[in-house]
Amino acid sequence: SGTQQLIAFYKLNAKTMAYHHIGFVSLILTGYAFVFWSITFFVRVHGVPAPEASQTFGWLFVVFGPMGPILIAYIAKVLTDRGHKDANITAGMIGGILTIPTVLAIQAAPDAMWAFIFYGPALMMVNSPFGIASGALAVMTPPHLRARVAAVYMLAGALGMMFGPPLAGAFNEFIFPGPDGVRNSMITMTTFFGLVGVAFLMLSRKHY
Repeated sequence: SGTQQLIAFYKLNAKTMAYHHIGFVSLILTGYAFVFWSITFFVRVHGVPAPEASQTFGWLFVVFGPMGPILIAYIAKVLTDRGHKDANITAGMIGGILTIPTVLAIQAAPDAMWAFIFYGPALMMVNSPFGIASGALAVMTPPHLRARVAAVYMLAGALGMMFGPPLAGAFNEFIFPGPDGVRNSMITMTTFFGLVGVAFLMLSRKHY
């Protein structure tokens, strides 16, 4: 049956699939936590009124959000044209590496204006894994299993989306209390899960 074939495929390619899923889901978890707490960050850390923060952030997201997946797809194409078989994973890894300094730059911004300026590149990078993760799966999965493998990955990704925001909230509540806590939560979440994601994608390249 299709389910047995799916299980057999995962067993045969256990390391490749596990490293891919853990790597990209870690980056998705980071991204969702970052986006979810962005308005709160501006309100608590920089004293920007919530409506103003929401409107500015919304426009930044609309403009810069889609650029990330397009940029990473372009990088993957360039690497593929140069003969790199691991192009999709490498491109996703580059996005993960760039996510960390771009998000940390926001936390170090001296005021709200600079924080908003730094949000452009950060939003590009936190959104960058979304397209290439699925693209990488399609390349390494037999045609008759692609839909099922995509469903498994989407389920794993949904867990990352679900747990990212509350995990950042827990950091804020229990480890970094106070108005400035959201900044320290973002630094911790981005650094830890960003590095985890990059590390697993780095491991994935060889098997991919």
